[in-house]
Amino acid sequence: MKSLARAVVASFPALLATGTALAADSWTSSPLGKSTPFNAGLAVGTEVATLPGTLITGGAGSGKGPSSCSNGKYVVGLEIRSGTLVDGMRVECARLGPNGEHQDRTQGNWLGNETGGNVRFMRCPAGQVVTAARARAGDFVDQVSFACRSWNATQGLHGSLSWQPAHGGSGGQPAGPVECPDSMAMTELEGGKAGSYIRFFRVSCRKLPPTQPAAPSTTSPQSPQLQTGNPTGGTPTSAPSAVPTISQGVQLAPGRMSQVVTPVLRNLSSKAMPGGGVELTIEGESFAADQITRVEVAGTPVPYRVISPTRVVATVSQHVWTKVNQQTVPIVVTSGGQRISKQLSVR
Repeated sequence: MKSLARAVVASFPALLATGTALAADSWTSSPLGKSTPFNAGLAVGTEVATLPGTLITGGAGSGKGPSSCSNGKYVVGLEIRSGTLVDGMRVECARLGPNGEHQDRTQGNWLGNETGGNVRFMRCPAGQVVTAARARAGDFVDQVSFACRSWNATQGLHGSLSWQPAHGGSGGQPAGPVECPDSMAMTELEGGKAGSYIRFFRVSCRKLPPTQPAAPSTTSPQSPQLQTGNPTGGTPTSAPSAVPTISQGVQLAPGRMSQVVTPVLRNLSSKAMPGGGVELTIEGESFAADQITRVEVAGTPVPYRVISPTRVVATVSQHVWTKVNQQTVPIVVTSGGQRISKQLSVR
């Protein structure tokens, strides 16, 4: 039966699709990888003979992959193993809170080789989700990069793509990018591998939760006693109404005005990671997950996560960290639209 399937694929490449919308609430991209009649429409779990003695095997056929999120979760990061080629990838998933908070994180299965290369992590900031991917590829996938985009329950997807640092080598030719349709985010990686490396991959996306209109900001009914010359039930006079103001000590209702607190950057410590990268812990004050939108180290945007109001952890790749003077590390945190910068020494 497998021989017949191989013959059919080899004889009728025109029948292979390049990635289509599966339903109104889901979508799958065209393959990112070397353009061949085989991977143009290869389904996960399909085996196709290419060179003598060589098989391209979809993730499900190998028992590893596709790498996917359970229902209600979306890709907010990836664990990637790579050297000069991409060995393996698996998604990191989370439910999205009202402000895009990453809740109940889990990881999917591996697509590809889970032991090869060096491990790296790519994570979207809180309030963002993965919606796009691109690659470099020759006979195998040399390099991958993913992009995050902002989401919350009021605005839905908004803002531009934020491409995260690439992983892998510099060989091959550009492939992609592919981007989820508007109002969708990535939920799955599928593809094929040859030997220890990934030959091609595709991304699948699903509808994000429906947006909810913001609660209207209403003014409390004015008390009759605040009006001058107009007792309750009396006839209006020409005297102006006494409008309460902040200077008069009248408090606004909770939630009426959002106060942006500027973070303070104080200390910096580092922890080595496999492969030469580091995790930097930035200590300070007033770190808010729903306000911080970007962290830069030595001028390079890096993945980060807000651990608490006094601690942010950033992941810095080896090629960035080796260029840094650890006595004067330039740190920039963008919070509430403000850029807060300071040079910190690693303790």
